[in-house]
Amino acid sequence: MTHILFFILLFIPLSSLDADLAMLSEALDRKADYDRAYEHRLDSLYAIGDPMKLYKAYNSYCFDSALCYIQQVVEQSERSEDYERIASAKIKLAYVYMSGGRFRECESTFRSLDEERIAPRHRTGYYSLKGHLLYDIARYEGIPAPAQMRTYYETALQNVSPGDSTNYWNLSAQLAYIDRDYQRAIDCFERAYQGAKGHLHSEGIFLSSIAQVYLDCADSAQALHYWSQSAIRDIESSTKEIVAMQQVAQLLYQLGDYDMADRCIRSALADARHYHARHRQLEAGEFLSIIDSHQISQLHNRTIRILVLYACIVVLLLLGALVLMRMLHKLRQRNQLLTEAQEKIRLSNMALEQSNHTKETYLTAMLSAEVDHTKAIDRYVKHVIRNARDKNWEELLKTPTYINKMGQRAAFCHRFDNMFLHLYPHFIEEVNSMLNEPIVSKDGS
Repeated sequence: MTHILFFILLFIPLSSLDADLAMLSEALDRKADYDRAYEHRLDSLYAIGDPMKLYKAYNSYCFDSALCYIQQVVEQSERSEDYERIASAKIKLAYVYMSGGRFRECESTFRSLDEERIAPRHRTGYYSLKGHLLYDIARYEGIPAPAQMRTYYETALQNVSPGDSTNYWNLSAQLAYIDRDYQRAIDCFERAYQGAKGHLHSEGIFLSSIAQVYLDCADSAQALHYWSQSAIRDIESSTKEIVAMQQVAQLLYQLGDYDMADRCIRSALADARHYHARHRQLEAGEFLSIIDSHQISQLHNRTIRILVLYACIVVLLLLGALVLMRMLHKLRQRNQLLTEAQEKIRLSNMALEQSNHTKETYLTAMLSAEVDHTKAIDRYVKHVIRNARDKNWEELLKTPTYINKMGQRAAFCHRFDNMFLHLYPHFIEEVNSMLNEPIVSKDGS
């Protein structure tokens, strides 16, 4: 059934369905305002104190109050001993019992009436109500409607007055519905609806009847449309004893609009509790439990999906943390290598600077020694030339005091040793490690 409804609704303009649901949602939003206005009307009727007017006002609003006032009407009619008034009052009492799901009390009220004594103008309501009672009992118990229901409607139709077109088309539609002539039933209900224009409660009843025919024709889309319109009129008229809202909830549930279905069935259950219709409370309560279990299942599935999503996020975060830690570890290793490389470069630079400084020092020392040697040679050349020119052979053969061969040789060796040991500070230790008798430098090291 769900799949059939889904494919049927695919071919309905979405704007039409959306418009119906938007109107219904708006009516639900204003439901409390309608009820307050209706309560204000009831307060004005209390001042009049007419049980019949109060019964009519409560007939579709609250079962207990309607029952209380119609019982007062019955008592008044019995005191008058006017059987026409008694029959009229008891037919209304039976209707109240039927609306509240008190089917046994309704049957008992019918048995208390003498059909032969009922006035012709009340027989239409009497027989049509008995037919409706059989339909409600069959619907509640889930059994086929008995054939006697047709007899009651035919008898009621025979007693319709010529000017009562709404009742005529309603009964004609009921007979056509029993005969499964659904198109004629729809046409007749439409004409009854046109005759009831301006009376919201009656409009809602006929729209609901049309919806039921469309549902039996497997046209769930039209059924949803008419039941939505019926539910809107029930809300606007503060009618609490009609099942249109419950039917809307069931079709919306099959359609998959669970939120709106939940809102509608809760409204229907609230109306049933307000009216004190026990059979409708049971039906609405059972269906609400189905919606609640579905919503719980959806919530469970959504929770599981969220938990799975969270688990995936946690796993991704852990993986990201591991990757980040690995990258940080590698970065620390690279930083350490870079630090070590920088330290090596620093040490190399220091060694290079020291080496350059040593080279500069030794170069300076060598140049200074070479300059001293060159000066000494120059002086000696001048000494030789001067003595040779003066033929001072004795002086020529003498070595000048400033030329000290041993001193210059010792100075050269000293400078060489210092330069060599500065360049190779561990030379003596390395050579001594290979000798039996260690070499001792002149400075004792």
